[in-house]
Amino acid sequence: MMSLRGLYGVASVRRIEMAWLQQTGPGLLMARAAEAVAEQATRMLRRLPPDTIVLLLVGPGNNGGDALQAGRLLAGRGFAVRACAVDSILAGAPAAADAAAAWEAWHADGMRLLSLGDKTAWMLPRAPLVIDGLFGIQSARHVDGQHRRSGAPRARAACHRHRHDDRGQAGPAHRPRSRGSR
Repeated sequence: MMSLRGLYGVASVRRIEMAWLQQTGPGLLMARAAEAVAEQATRMLRRLPPDTIVLLLVGPGNNGGDALQAGRLLAGRGFAVRACAVDSILAGAPAAADAAAAWEAWHADGMRLLSLGDKTAWMLPRAPLVIDGLFGIQSARHVDGQHRRSGAPRARAACHRHRHDDRGQAGPAHRPRSRGSR
């Protein structure tokens, strides 16, 4: 198991996020997370073939909102972006205010969400760059692992949230893997 020295536990992360949210306006934490993800994805995309598609995996919470905002930034930079979401947010915005704002901005830009449940939506002829916005802090959700076995390079929508719990246990969809460029 990986050492957790230097990492924050779930309760600490929640306190840090709450303090940030109380001191700033709505959406600023998500905007910073999205910018950081878009910057990392841009660096990764520079090492990949120019026609690499960015595949967003969008969950119903703020990590999904992070992914959508990062996807909008990447689309604005000229990258091809496709978003696949859990069915609960295909027809309506998520409950969390910031995630709902990101969902609305995505649609206002004329972009659409495809169903994560429809494997033809995210099974591409070549490996995409995957931005994983499915799982949040202490998440116990599980999604079919086909996209994880594809060999696609991945960027996490919220890096500090990808651990399952304070023990550092990673669920099957979270297990970090070393990815080199293709």
